[in-house]
Amino acid sequence: MKKSFTYYIILAAAALWCLMLFLPPLTAAIEAPSSSVSKPIYRFYATICHQYETRSLHIFGYKIAVCARCFGIYAGFFAGCLLYPLIFKRQKFHGLSGWCLIGLPMALDVFFDVTGIHASTIITRLATGLFFGYGAAAIILPFLISGLSEIIYTKNILKGATNELKT
Repeated sequence: MKKSFTYYIILAAAALWCLMLFLPPLTAAIEAPSSSVSKPIYRFYATICHQYETRSLHIFGYKIAVCARCFGIYAGFFAGCLLYPLIFKRQKFHGLSGWCLIGLPMALDVFFDVTGIHASTIITRLATGLFFGYGAAAIILPFLISGLSEIIYTKNILKGATNELKT
């Protein structure tokens, strides 16, 4: 019960993070031509992503909060969280070899683009980001669930809330 509650907290946080990525283009579309609300939101996300116009997905003519690769990473992580109970509980990915495996397509995409062998596109950025995010969920989620469960239940952070769930 404790670990499943923690899993749902992480799943909700991942879903909320992904939904928030659509807030800047939605507010920009609603408030156009002004940008008093969307501009600070874009600025917040600029601290974690370059947000290049040509490397970003667009909705209503406005780019989402992060580039295609970052969006892919976050969406892939969310998908990995959703599928965790079905797939990853049976199959574990560990350590450096797991990170190398999931990072390889992204590294190759960047390498091929930089060397001129193949131009990186929105599709390749999105696909490599999705693959990395999905794999990252497989590697990180067991540790997140365990660690967050320990913090919540040993520190009695949610003592009242968990007692209500038991009844």
